[in-house]
Amino acid sequence: MKTEDGPYLLKVSKEEYGLSQKKIEIRYSEHGAEAKIELNLAPWPILKLIIKNQEQVLLSDAEVSLYYENDYHLPGALPSRVEYSSGEGITAFKDIALNQGYVVVIKKEGFESKIINVEMGEQEIKLNVEMEVLLDENN
Repeated sequence: MKTEDGPYLLKVSKEEYGLSQKKIEIRYSEHGAEAKIELNLAPWPILKLIIKNQEQVLLSDAEVSLYYENDYHLPGALPSRVEYSSGEGITAFKDIALNQGYVVVIKKEGFESKIINVEMGEQEIKLNVEMEVLLDENN
């Protein structure tokens, strides 16, 4: 691709990878007809939750809702994503925005709901979540 001399911002993205960008200056008199530019794409980080009870038994089918932090307290706010924990008690959110605050709400019948605030950076976050048994109010 031939372009005019001058400054450019080169952006590259790919599904399941973050955006990589680099400022470049094109000068054919210095670089000739070709210039080699390297950009490294890092995989999107994953928010992974391992859900257990107080005896450390993994809990399957726990509802895990992911809200944008800015939206969570608004009336009628809906989660951006809802997942259910696997048979191994694991839920993983991929392809979520970087440098974004989230509120994670975990619900499971017979257990107290859990609310966790998370700031998603460029690294994977792995959270061990311990759910407490819901106490029967009649006892």
